[in-house]
Amino acid sequence: MFLALVLQDLPHLNAALNAAAFVVVGTGFIAVKKKKVTLHKVLMLLGLLISICFMTSYLIYHLHPDTTAKKFEGAAYLRYPYLVMLVTHIILAIVTVPLVLTSAWLGIRGRITKHRKLVRWTLPIWIYVSITGVLIYLSLY
Repeated sequence: MFLALVLQDLPHLNAALNAAAFVVVGTGFIAVKKKKVTLHKVLMLLGLLISICFMTSYLIYHLHPDTTAKKFEGAAYLRYPYLVMLVTHIILAIVTVPLVLTSAWLGIRGRITKHRKLVRWTLPIWIYVSITGVLIYLSLY
């Protein structure tokens, strides 16, 4: 019984984690632009930790045999925009994993030139995946 209650709440947790990642990563970007490098490092590592928590929760939910995928039940004219958002979200979420991990590794190792070149791609994709994760949740629930 408890497991069923926890499983049904995971999509809500996932949306909250996506929203938190969006806020933390966005704030981390602002921090580095303001030359607050230590704050930037802390926020970006926190964003990485939040994303790891999200991925763990997401996989538990979607790989558990007692869960079923929620179907889009919105207005018919919104179905195709929803599907475009969903497909781009899924593809970019897959791409984001190695980008974020590599960006973090380069930053931690002090390879700042390579880090900056890579995060020009990583940051907008990570932000897009985080915000579309929330929008997909809102579309379904």
